[in-house]
Amino acid sequence: MTTVLSAAISATGLYGIAQVAGPEAMQRHLTEMRQLLESNKEAYLQQRNGQEQYERTLQNLASTPQGLAADDLKNKLLFGLLISLPGAVFFRR
Repeated sequence: MTTVLSAAISATGLYGIAQVAGPEAMQRHLTEMRQLLESNKEAYLQQRNGQEQYERTLQNLASTPQGLAADDLKNKLLFGLLISLPGAVFFRR
């Protein structure tokens, strides 16, 4: 429950900040993410199916506040559940 609540609050806050910042900030963020991805292209290409992974990552970059918030929510939910479920099983009475 805590994981879901904290992920939802985080995604809502990120969405609000992205909306207030405006489209210029989102475009700047997208440009920076593309530059980071481009600088790591060699590392992608050294892996098996690296070109495919690189193109998929480039295509899946969040370009809207909604996409950014959804990506944040998904990542925090997955990580939170990955941490909390084993703990819940181990510490259950």
